[in-house]
Amino acid sequence: MEKLNKNIIVVLIKKLDKYLIDFYKNFKKKYNIEVFLISDSNIKTCKFYEDNLCVKNKIRDLTMWFKTNPTAWDRAIYFLKTHNINYDFAWIIEDDVYIKKIEYLYNIIKKYNKKNHDLISPYINSYEQFKTWPHWNLLENHNFKKRYYSYNCFCRASKNLIKYSCDYMEENFSKNIIFFHEILFINICINNKLKYLTFKKNDDLCIRYRPEIGQSDLNENFKIYHPVKDSKLKKL
Repeated sequence: MEKLNKNIIVVLIKKLDKYLIDFYKNFKKKYNIEVFLISDSNIKTCKFYEDNLCVKNKIRDLTMWFKTNPTAWDRAIYFLKTHNINYDFAWIIEDDVYIKKIEYLYNIIKKYNKKNHDLISPYINSYEQFKTWPHWNLLENHNFKKRYYSYNCFCRASKNLIKYSCDYMEENFSKNIIFFHEILFINICINNKLKYLTFKKNDDLCIRYRPEIGQSDLNENFKIYHPVKDSKLKKL
């Protein structure tokens, strides 16, 4: 088996199901790559950190869609910031990302092993490329040089990017701004001359915001899907 950089998997859990437990348990056992399940709530099989720990460590608003804040995104970044985890790259995967086989996840990790980019994401767009993205206003009170966003439901972030992102949140925590990971990660890269990349077409990703993935979509020849909300559709 090819020697890889030190990769870890960080799975963001809002709703835990049997597929998630079995998939990542089998993945870790076969490939000896560390997996951390980090939850929005105190679930026995997941890591959970109280809200006040995130706030105390100057982490908030990494997501903006839920009534609960902090969310698993905030808790995951808190975990990476405050725990002495040995890694070069963290693969951050939301729980509604469906990967058909554990081999598919390993293969994409291996494919990008020699790429030293700090962020790899399904989509990265500038304001000029996608003016209709509805959240450009969130950048108004930031002092980023340019306006970009990245879609990070399935992404790879370097340890360096996590550090820069945490430093930026800490420096600007008292300001009236939303840190939202879709604007934070990519603009941190650009501001600090970090490298970024999008996944390739032949990676066979079916990643979108809406509509939800249905059975007819799963009959197509993709390997990784988002969003799959119906746990009955997820099969190993």
